[in-house]
Amino acid sequence: MSRLAPRSEAEAALEPIDHGFSIVSHNSERCFEAELYRLQARDKMANRSSAEMTHAIIRGKNGRRYEVDFGDSPVRVEVHASEETVEIFVEADFETHAEERRRFGIMNIPRHLFSEAMGQAARRGAKKDR
Repeated sequence: MSRLAPRSEAEAALEPIDHGFSIVSHNSERCFEAELYRLQARDKMANRSSAEMTHAIIRGKNGRRYEVDFGDSPVRVEVHASEETVEIFVEADFETHAEERRRFGIMNIPRHLFSEAMGQAARRGAKKDR
Protein backbone atom coordinates (compact mmCIF):
# COMPACT_ATOMS: atom_id res chain seq x y z
CA MET A 1 0.00 0.00 0.00
CA SER A 2 1.40 3.40 -0.95
CA ARG A 3 1.77 6.14 1.63
CA LEU A 4 1.26 9.83 0.94
CA ALA A 5 3.73 12.29 2.42
CA PRO A 6 2.68 13.90 5.70
CA ARG A 7 2.00 17.65 5.68
CA SER A 8 5.58 18.49 6.68
CA GLU A 9 6.87 16.63 3.62
CA ALA A 10 4.21 17.90 1.20
CA GLU A 11 6.41 20.51 -0.49
CA ALA A 12 9.21 18.01 -0.99
CA ALA A 13 6.75 15.54 -2.50
CA LEU A 14 5.59 18.15 -5.04
CA GLU A 15 9.12 18.90 -6.28
CA PRO A 16 9.43 15.76 -8.47
CA ILE A 17 5.90 16.34 -9.79
CA ASP A 18 6.80 19.93 -10.75
CA HIS A 19 9.99 18.67 -12.39
CA GLY A 20 7.93 16.12 -14.34
CA PHE A 21 5.61 18.90 -15.57
CA SER A 22 8.64 20.85 -16.82
CA ILE A 23 9.71 17.78 -18.82
CA VAL A 24 6.31 17.01 -20.37
CA SER A 25 5.82 20.63 -21.39
CA HIS A 26 8.55 19.99 -24.02
CA ASN A 27 7.38 16.63 -25.35
CA SER A 28 4.22 14.69 -26.20
CA GLU A 29 4.07 12.32 -23.21
CA ARG A 30 0.39 12.88 -22.45
CA CYS A 31 -0.02 9.63 -20.46
CA PHE A 32 2.83 10.72 -18.19
CA GLU A 33 1.28 14.19 -17.91
CA ALA A 34 -2.08 12.68 -16.94
CA GLU A 35 -0.37 10.59 -14.24
CA LEU A 36 1.36 13.72 -12.89
CA TYR A 37 -2.01 15.49 -12.66
CA ARG A 38 -3.44 12.47 -10.83
CA LEU A 39 -0.55 12.46 -8.33
CA GLN A 40 -0.78 16.22 -7.86
CA ALA A 41 -4.52 16.03 -7.18
CA ARG A 42 -4.03 13.10 -4.79
CA ASP A 43 -1.39 15.05 -2.87
CA LYS A 44 -3.62 18.14 -2.69
CA MET A 45 -6.53 16.06 -1.42
CA ALA A 46 -4.39 14.42 1.24
CA ASN A 47 -2.94 17.68 2.49
CA ARG A 48 -5.98 19.95 2.52
CA SER A 49 -9.23 20.02 4.38
CA SER A 50 -12.47 19.76 2.40
CA ALA A 51 -13.03 23.50 2.90
CA GLU A 52 -9.82 24.17 0.98
CA MET A 53 -10.65 22.00 -2.02
CA THR A 54 -12.47 24.55 -4.20
CA HIS A 55 -10.94 24.43 -7.67
CA ALA A 56 -11.85 24.26 -11.33
CA ILE A 57 -10.14 22.19 -14.00
CA ILE A 58 -10.86 22.38 -17.73
CA ARG A 59 -9.30 20.82 -20.80
CA GLY A 60 -9.42 22.84 -24.00
CA LYS A 61 -9.78 21.56 -27.55
CA ASN A 62 -5.99 21.70 -27.87
CA GLY A 63 -5.69 19.09 -25.08
CA ARG A 64 -4.20 21.47 -22.54
CA ARG A 65 -5.47 21.47 -18.96
CA TYR A 66 -6.07 24.68 -17.08
CA GLU A 67 -6.70 24.91 -13.37
CA VAL A 68 -8.02 27.65 -11.12
CA ASP A 69 -7.12 26.80 -7.53
CA PHE A 70 -9.09 28.91 -5.07
CA GLY A 71 -6.94 27.70 -2.17
CA ASP A 72 -8.36 28.53 1.22
CA SER A 73 -9.92 31.81 0.05
CA PRO A 74 -13.62 32.25 0.72
CA VAL A 75 -15.64 31.66 -2.43
CA ARG A 76 -18.95 32.92 -3.69
CA VAL A 77 -21.14 30.58 -5.74
CA GLU A 78 -24.02 31.75 -7.91
CA VAL A 79 -26.33 29.59 -10.01
CA HIS A 80 -28.47 31.17 -12.71
CA ALA A 81 -30.97 29.22 -14.80
CA SER A 82 -33.01 29.97 -17.88
CA GLU A 83 -35.24 27.64 -19.89
CA GLU A 84 -32.23 26.60 -22.01
CA THR A 85 -29.15 26.79 -19.78
CA VAL A 86 -27.82 26.64 -16.23
CA GLU A 87 -24.83 28.83 -15.38
CA ILE A 88 -22.63 28.09 -12.38
CA PHE A 89 -20.32 30.91 -11.32
CA VAL A 90 -17.62 30.49 -8.64
CA GLU A 91 -15.49 33.46 -7.56
CA ALA A 92 -12.75 33.92 -4.97
CA ASP A 93 -11.02 37.05 -3.71
CA PHE A 94 -14.27 39.04 -3.97
CA GLU A 95 -13.56 40.67 -0.60
CA THR A 96 -9.96 41.65 -1.30
CA HIS A 97 -9.39 42.13 -5.07
CA ALA A 98 -10.78 44.35 -7.78
CA GLU A 99 -13.18 42.53 -10.11
CA GLU A 100 -10.64 42.17 -12.95
CA ARG A 101 -8.12 40.47 -10.58
CA ARG A 102 -10.42 37.89 -8.98
CA ARG A 103 -10.06 34.16 -9.62
CA PHE A 104 -13.24 32.70 -11.05
CA GLY A 105 -14.80 29.88 -13.01
CA ILE A 106 -18.00 29.93 -15.08
CA MET A 107 -19.71 26.93 -16.60
CA ASN A 108 -22.78 27.09 -18.84
CA ILE A 109 -24.60 23.77 -19.27
CA PRO A 110 -27.67 22.93 -21.35
CA ARG A 111 -30.50 22.73 -18.80
CA HIS A 112 -31.71 19.28 -19.86
CA LEU A 113 -28.20 17.82 -19.33
CA PHE A 114 -27.87 19.53 -15.95
CA SER A 115 -31.29 18.21 -14.86
CA GLU A 116 -30.39 14.70 -16.01
CA ALA A 117 -27.08 14.77 -14.10
CA MET A 118 -28.75 16.08 -10.93
CA GLY A 119 -31.36 13.32 -11.15
CA GLN A 120 -28.62 10.69 -11.49
CA ALA A 121 -26.76 12.18 -8.50
CA ALA A 122 -29.95 12.12 -6.41
CA ARG A 123 -30.56 8.46 -7.31
CA ARG A 124 -26.97 7.56 -6.37
CA GLY A 125 -27.38 9.38 -3.05
CA ALA A 126 -30.64 7.57 -2.36
CA LYS A 127 -28.98 4.18 -2.99
CA LYS A 128 -26.19 5.04 -0.50
CA ASP A 129 -28.73 5.99 2.19
CA ARG A 130 -30.42 2.57 2.08
